[in-house]
Amino acid sequence: MLGRDVVDRRIGELLGGEPCGGCAILVEGPIGVGRTTVLRAIAERGAALGYTVLSATGSRAERTVPLGFARQLAPRWSPNAARPDDRALGFETPAANLIDEVGGGDAPLMLVLDDLQLADLESLEFVLFLLRRLPAGRVLLVAAVQSPAPAAAESAAFVAELSRTLRVERVRIDRLSPGEVREYLTARLGAERAEELAERAVALSGGSPLLLDALGEDYAQGTDRASEGYARAVAGGVHRGGPVVTEVAAALAVLGETAAGSAWSAVDVARVAGVAREAAAAALRTLAAAGLPAAPFPDAAVRTAVLDRVDPARRADLHLAAARVAREAGRAPTVVVEHVLAAGDRCLPEAPWAVDALVEAADRAVLDDEPEQAARCLQVAGHHCPAGREAALAIRLAAVLWRVRPLASLPPLEEALHRGVTHDDAAEAVRQLVWHGRTAEATALLADLGRRGDIDGHVLSALETWGHHRAPGAIPAPHQPWAGRTREDRVRPETDPWLQSVALLADALEHGTPGRVEAHAEIVLRDARHGRGSTWSEEAIVLALEVLARAGRAADAVARGEQLLDKGQQTTGRARIMVGLASIALERGDLAAAVRWATEALQILPVPAWGIEIGAPLGVLVDALVGTGSLDVAAQWLVTTVPAAMDVGLAGLRYRQGRARFRMATGHPAAALADFTECGAMLARWGRDVADEAVAWRLGTATARLQLGEVAEARRIAQELASTRKPRTRASALRVLAAATAPDRRIGMLTEALELLESAGDIAGQAFVLSDLSEAYRAAEEIRTARLTSRRALHLARVAHVTPLVRELEHAVGSEQADADAPGAVAATLSESERRVAGLAVRGYSNREIGARLFITPSTVEQHLTRVYRKLGVRRRRDLPPDLWAEVSRAS
Repeated sequence: MLGRDVVDRRIGELLGGEPCGGCAILVEGPIGVGRTTVLRAIAERGAALGYTVLSATGSRAERTVPLGFARQLAPRWSPNAARPDDRALGFETPAANLIDEVGGGDAPLMLVLDDLQLADLESLEFVLFLLRRLPAGRVLLVAAVQSPAPAAAESAAFVAELSRTLRVERVRIDRLSPGEVREYLTARLGAERAEELAERAVALSGGSPLLLDALGEDYAQGTDRASEGYARAVAGGVHRGGPVVTEVAAALAVLGETAAGSAWSAVDVARVAGVAREAAAAALRTLAAAGLPAAPFPDAAVRTAVLDRVDPARRADLHLAAARVAREAGRAPTVVVEHVLAAGDRCLPEAPWAVDALVEAADRAVLDDEPEQAARCLQVAGHHCPAGREAALAIRLAAVLWRVRPLASLPPLEEALHRGVTHDDAAEAVRQLVWHGRTAEATALLADLGRRGDIDGHVLSALETWGHHRAPGAIPAPHQPWAGRTREDRVRPETDPWLQSVALLADALEHGTPGRVEAHAEIVLRDARHGRGSTWSEEAIVLALEVLARAGRAADAVARGEQLLDKGQQTTGRARIMVGLASIALERGDLAAAVRWATEALQILPVPAWGIEIGAPLGVLVDALVGTGSLDVAAQWLVTTVPAAMDVGLAGLRYRQGRARFRMATGHPAAALADFTECGAMLARWGRDVADEAVAWRLGTATARLQLGEVAEARRIAQELASTRKPRTRASALRVLAAATAPDRRIGMLTEALELLESAGDIAGQAFVLSDLSEAYRAAEEIRTARLTSRRALHLARVAHVTPLVRELEHAVGSEQADADAPGAVAATLSESERRVAGLAVRGYSNREIGARLFITPSTVEQHLTRVYRKLGVRRRRDLPPDLWAEVSRAS
C-alpha cells in the first residue's frame, strides 16, 4: 500500500468503525496500479468489522462462460444458464438459498468483485438480481474495475444499473508520483542507490507499481538497467489489457524493431494490428494510462517479452502488414525491407514490390560491404518471387555468396541453371561455372548463347576473351580478338564496364602486351572501391595487379594491392589479391612475403572453396617454401587433394611448376623434368608457348637437365632465353648458362645477371647469383673478392629468408667472419636520409622503387646515392656494404 495513504483514509471514511451498508465502492485505476491489493485490504477490514465476505474474480478465460463469475460467489447454490427471458426464474432459487446461507439478510454482507470488467454478462445480471433481494442497509459491494475499461466490457452498464440500487462511491488509484517512486527505491535499495536510479526508474515505470516492482527486482541483482524481469512485467501488463491491447502491443513491438520505430501514427498501428482505428486508439490510451510504453517499444528485451506470447505465424503476418503499411506511407525502403526480412518464409501474396525492395536492399548491402545481409535479402526475395524471376534471383544470390563463401554459391547456381539462365545473367553463370571447374558447361552455355543470338555480341566476346585466358584448355578462343575491336565496338551500354575491363586486361596478358593497358590497369585499381556492385570488379583487380607486375612495375602493384587490402575486401576477393601479391613477391625473390601472403590466402578461403583456382596459391606457396628450405611444410601442402579440372587453366600450370621445383629440391630431377615438360605441352596445346608463362617451364627444364648432366641441352635452352630483353628472364638464363659454361667465362655472365636482378629488385635471385659469383671468383683465385661477394650473398640470403643458401654460405664464410662488422659501423658517416636510401639500394630496389617508398623523386635518390658512394669509397651500387640493410630497418 505504498503511497496509498489517501486511498486508505477514504476507505476508512466509507467503512467507518462499524458495518455500514447500502453502498458500492468502485476501486478504479489502470493496469498494474494495485487495484487487487486495495480490494484485499478492504475485504480484510470488512471481515474484521463482522461482514460476511463473498468474493469472485473475473478472468479472460471465463468471460465467455455464462455465470462462471457468479459461481465463485456461491459454489453450492450456483445458478444455471438459461435463455435471457427465463433468467429471472432461474435466478430465484439460487439467490434465496444464498441469502439464507449468509444469515437471511440480517447479517451484514460484503460482495468483493475483482476485475469486474472481465465478468460475463449473465453473472453481472445475477449480482444485480441478488442485490435487489437483499436489504440495502445490510449489503456492501466492493468492486475493482479497470479504467479505461477494455472494449466490449459489460461493466459500464452494470455500474449504471448498480447506482439505482446502492450509493456508488468511486475510489481512484493512480500511478505513483516521482516522490513515491523514490520512496519505494529507498526502502528497497537504500538512499544512495535510490538517488542514482530514481530518474531512470520513473521514466521506465511511469509510476506503475507493477513495473516498478519488477525494476526493483532487476536493480536488486546489482544491475543498473532494466532486464528480463522488467520486460516480463511489461508483457504481463499488456496481457492484462485484453485481446485488443495485446494485438496493439504486438504491433508496437514489431514496429519498434525498425530504425523508424517511433515515427508511426495511431492509424498505422491500427492497420498493422488489424483492428479498428477507434479500438487501437483506446488500446493506446490504456497502455499510456498504465505507464506501459504507448509508442513502439525501443527496448529489445521488452519487444522480445511481448512477442514471445505471439504465435510465430501471427508475428510474421504483423511484419508483413507493417511492410505494406510502410510502403504505402512512403517510408524508407530500408524500413520496408526490415519487416519483410523479419517475416522470413511467410509470403505476401501478389506483392512484387516486396521482391523489388529486397533486390534493391541487396544491391545496397553489396555496396556497403555487407554480403551476408545481401544474401539474406535475396533468399527471402526467393520466397516472395513471382513466376519467371526465380533464375535471375538465384544467380544474384550465387554471385553474392561467392564473395564470402564460394561453396555456398553452388545450390543457387544449380537452381538458376535448372530454371534456365537468361542472357542478362549469362555472364555471372559462366564466371561461376569456370571457377567451380565446370568448364564444359560454361563452354556449352557460351555456345548456346552465341547460337541463339539472344546475348549482345560484345558481351559474348568479352566472356570468351576472359574465359580463354582463365581456362585456355577448356574455353575456346574468341572468334574476334578483343584487341582487334575498336573502342566503339568494345564499349557498349549493354556491357558491364568491369567485364569490359576484364576482357581488355586479359587480352593484353594473353598476347604478352601488358604495357599497352598499363594506364587502364591503374584506373581499375584506383576506382576499385566503386566496383562493389559487380563481381567482375574483383576479377579486374586481380588482372590489373598482374598487368602492372608484368609491365615492370611490381613495386607499384604490391603497393596498390596492400592499399586495397587495407581498405577492406570481401573474403574471396581478399584471398585472390593475396595470391596475386604472393606471386609478385615470389617473382621478386621476396620468399618470406610470398609464404606469408599465400598462407594467409589459404587460411581465409579453405582449399575446397577455391575451385580450379586452388593451383595458384598452392603452387606459389610450395615454390616459396622450397626456396626457404621448408621442404617438410611444402610436402604437407602437396598432399592436398586438388580437382582434376585444374589442369585446364593457368592455376593448374602454376601448381605443376611449384611441384616440379619441390621435386628438384628433393633430389628427383627426372620427375621435375616430367612436370616442366608437361607444362610446356599444356602451353603448346593452348597456343601460348610464347607467352610469359613459357619462361618458367623452360628455365625449369634447363635447370633439371643441368642436374641430370644434359649440359648441352641445358645450354641450348638458356641461350634461347638469354636473347630476351626482360631483365629477370635474361638474368635467370645467364645463371643457367654460366653453370653450363667453362669457369673462366662465368664471371662476366654472372656480373650481368646480378645487374639485371638489381634493376628488377629480385633479392633471392641476387643472393643465388652472388653465391655463384663468389665461387667463380674463387676459381679465378680472386680470394678477397670471393670472400666479400660471399658475405654480400649471405646478407641477401638472410634478408630473403633463403635458408638453404644461408646455411651453405655460413659454412663457407664462417660465422665469425660473417658477423665481423657491427651493425651501423659502416654507415656512421651517413645522414639518416642517406642510410635509408642506401639500405633500400642494398636490398635491391631500383631508384624509382626507392623514391616511391620514401616519397622522393628518382633524381633525389640518385643524388643521395652519389654522396653515399663518395663517403664510403665505392663506385657502384653492388659495392655497398651489406650491413646497410640493418640501417634502413632502424631508421624507419
